[in-house]
Amino acid sequence: EIWDFMGFPVSESNERAVGELIQDRCREGLAELNAAATEAADAEAVASGEDSPSGQRKRAVAAVRRGERIALTANLGWWERDLELLNLKEYYQERRLKDLGLDKEWSEEDIDLQDPGGRQAGSLDW
Repeated sequence: EIWDFMGFPVSESNERAVGELIQDRCREGLAELNAAATEAADAEAVASGEDSPSGQRKRAVAAVRRGERIALTANLGWWERDLELLNLKEYYQERRLKDLGLDKEWSEEDIDLQDPGGRQAGSLDW
């Protein structure tokens, strides 16, 4: 049950902090990958078509870096959209109130003084 709980958002501030941290890390990774020397080296390795073991390794590294750029860009976009939709999420407090049936508006008429619920006064149930 705890793992189900951990999969749901706890609070808007928590979700925002996590999203911003992940976005920062994605941007840092992209900055490293998009450094001029790295991009130039990757383009040169792909264009060379060299069949030596060194050339094959360079092309493989270039392909991995390209895949990392794609993954980081996609991840960054996903978190940007997620942060825009924080107001649509149901957080822990709302879920808990709903579970307890306390999420609806109530009035004085909703209070039933004749049937307070729970144990009756003077009942010996032990």
